[in-house]
Amino acid sequence: MEPKVYLSPIEDSHIIEYMRRSDDPELMSTMWWRPFGPDEKERFLSTAEVLTLPYCGNGNTTMFSVMTIEGDRPIGYVTLKGIKCSKLEH
Repeated sequence: MEPKVYLSPIEDSHIIEYMRRSDDPELMSTMWWRPFGPDEKERFLSTAEVLTLPYCGNGNTTMFSVMTIEGDRPIGYVTLKGIKCSKLEH
């Protein structure tokens, strides 16, 4: 089976698309957020981090967009937290 999606570093254009869709009633009820205005990028990023990983403690957080291969559209995002980029200690 051919993949239908891939992960991409999140870009401003993706965030704008996610914020534009944030007034969807289903998203509002499942994510427990109020819609985002066009100038609320920082609130979106903060909310996405807290809602997706509220109990993971400290660590670096990285967000990726889930992109369709056909049409190259952002359809969602994933957040990874607790990533350590330094060399492992022995």
